[in-house]
Amino acid sequence: MKYSLSTDEQGLRATMNGRFTFQDHALFRGLLEAIEAATSGCVTVDLGGVEFIDSAALGMLLLANDACTKVGLKLVAEHPNGQVRRTLEIAAMGSIFQIHG
Repeated sequence: MKYSLSTDEQGLRATMNGRFTFQDHALFRGLLEAIEAATSGCVTVDLGGVEFIDSAALGMLLLANDACTKVGLKLVAEHPNGQVRRTLEIAAMGSIFQIHG
C-alpha cells in the first residue's frame, strides 16, 4: 500500500492506494503519528484506491480510530469499493467510525 497525507479545512486526509495488509503496519505508523499531531477537524481515510484489505488492516483502522479519539478527532473512511466495502460491512466498522461513499 502507498498513502499520501494532506491537510485542508476539513482536517487531515490520508489517500491510500494498493493492497492494505499486515505488511503495511510499519508504514501505517506514519499515519498514526500524523493523527497524534493533528489539532482540529477530522481524519479522513480515502480508500477509493485500495483494492484489497485484510483483517490486520481492519485492526490498523481501529488503531487509527483510537488515536483519533485520544486527540478529540473523528475518523471517516471514504470511497471503499468492492472487497474493501464488503469487508468493512462484514466487520461492522460503520458502527465504530463513519463510512462515506
